[in-house]
Amino acid sequence: FLALYMNSENVVLNYSNPKALWALVFLLTLWFCRLIILTNRGEAGDPWNFLMKDRASYFYLVLGVIITQAAAF
Repeated sequence: FLALYMNSENVVLNYSNPKALWALVFLLTLWFCRLIILTNRGEAGDPWNFLMKDRASYFYLVLGVIITQAAAF
């Protein structure tokens, strides 16, 4: 849904560099793929508990905030 949002007129109004948000789409895709792989391996039972304890998820979160701020300014 984020990729559809990026083609709307609201993005141009809210962000000075909306093309930087495409990096956020890529980042979220990597994060979801990682969660799916770890769930299939049996390493992540409950997704919410796993995401709260996983250091890589925090890294993705911080990187997502940085990308969003870069797009805004």
